[in-house]
Amino acid sequence: MILTARVRNFAGQPIAGRAVSLELNGRTLQTRVVELPASGVTPVVFDAPPPARLQTTGGRVRASGSS
Repeated sequence: MILTARVRNFAGQPIAGRAVSLELNGRTLQTRVVELPASGVTPVVFDAPPPARLQTTGGRVRASGSS
């Protein structure tokens, strides 16, 4: 299952090396390190395994804290 998140940088300065993680059902499945342009948006693609059963799955994409 391919998931794409759009991560926005509201700051006027670019951000280098920001970790963005995909969490499903409380577990971190993948982390990508991205470059965020000043006042811009960066797509982050995750290749996640499909859930074992068809059920409601809680998910979150989380960016690391500011430097």
